[in-house]
Order: sequence, then C-alpha cells, then structure tokens
Amino acid sequence: MGGRLAVQPAAAGPAALAARLDDLLRSPAVPPGRPLTAGESGIMAARRRRRRRIREALARVAIFAGVVGVWYAVAGVRDSVITRTLPLELRGARDLPGFAPPRPNEVTLELRGPRRLITAASPADLHAWIDVAAARPGANELPVRAAAPPGIDVVRVFPPRVILEVLERRRLPVAVDARGGLAVKSVSPEAVDVVGRAEAFQGVDAVRTRPVGPGAVEGGEARTEVVLKPGLELLDEGQREVVVGVE
Repeated sequence: MGGRLAVQPAAAGPAALAARLDDLLRSPAVPPGRPLTAGESGIMAARRRRRRRIREALARVAIFAGVVGVWYAVAGVRDSVITRTLPLELRGARDLPGFAPPRPNEVTLELRGPRRLITAASPADLHAWIDVAAARPGANELPVRAAAPPGIDVVRVFPPRVILEVLERRRLPVAVDARGGLAVKSVSPEAVDVVGRAEAFQGVDAVRTRPVGPGAVEGGEARTEVVLKPGLELLDEGQREVVVGVE
C-alpha cells in the first residue's frame, strides 16, 4: 500500500523489521511502469539522500567501534610498557663473611603487560636480585635477575650487572695493651674474627685492646675491649669485650 510501513507481529523480530525498512528505502513508492510526477521524483530523491545518510552513519559507527576495540586491545592488554625501580636483593649471602653494599644497590625494570596488572603490582610482587653464593673475596661482577607476576613480562633490567665486593675474613689473636707493670695471665677470647677489604689488613697481625692498668683490676680480672683499625670490623660484635686475667 503505497509508502506505508505495515506493522508486523512482534514475533517477526528485529531482523525482519530491519529487512522491511531496507526494502522501503530501496523500493519506489509508485507502481513500476508508470511515469513519475515531479512531486514523486522529489520524494524518491529525498529517500535516496536519506538512505545515503543512514549508510554513512552506519559506517561511522562501525569505524568508531573498531577504533575503540583497537584501543582496548592495545592500551588495555599488551602494549603498556612501564618502568619500576626496585632495591636489589642478595640471595645466597648467608655463608659470606661480609660484603660492601652492591654498586648500585637498586635497579630499574622495564615491564610490559596489561596496565592494570602492572599498576596493581606491589613492591612485594616484583623482585630483582643477585646470587652471591659463588662470590669470592674482592670485587665480583654479577648478573641481575628479575621476576614479575604472571601476565607481566620483564623486558629489560638496568643495569644488567652490578659490582659486589666481598670482604676478607681473618681470625686474629688479641693483644692486650697492659700498662703499669700489669702481668697478663689469660685473655678471653684469645682471638677474634675480623672482616674487611684486603688492603685494610696490611700490616695487621693482631687486634689490640684498649689500655689496661692496675686500676682496672677487680678480683684478679680486668675488662676491656678490642680496638680495630679503620676499614676492619668484627664478624661477631659479641667478641668485642675482652676479659683479662692478671697475676
């Protein structure tokens, strides 16, 4: 019936209605074979323009949807690259006599993955460490290893290697600095464990105590403590106090 849109039952569904609308947009409003009047020609031109505008609008919607989808795929899934700076962990250091702090003592990780995962990762979730179990006294250049939670890739570690200086350990006898004619009978401890750089041990063959004189003696004993050369440290601070037995 002319250009009227017949109402279909609801059961026809959106697809059927869309097909009917497309037919109306494409179909002439007059029977085939009859010449168009000037008014009918204007109506058909208007319908063609309206049909073209609908197609252009649908194309824009499709382009916008594609752009949004690509943005989510790119920005929200895999291409976010973020850097995080972490303190350097030392693993396997239990058996080392001592060491100077690594140089540098923190590293930067370049991470790639979903932005929401990287930003949600806490410092406890990210790790950068060196394995010092095989380090030897002196300067050691060690590779930095790193780990991140599942879904996050560690792309790069900077710097990739650090310097760790392991200190030497030596057991040195305790030499009491007795004054005022004090006769030393015993020393406890007789030796202490000392750590330091190799150059700090030059000329050192014993660890001396603070001066001890007769005035410090009580009950046949005097208490003092060891004094270390700069650059040397006791491995065990419990060995700092020395008990001197006197005659």
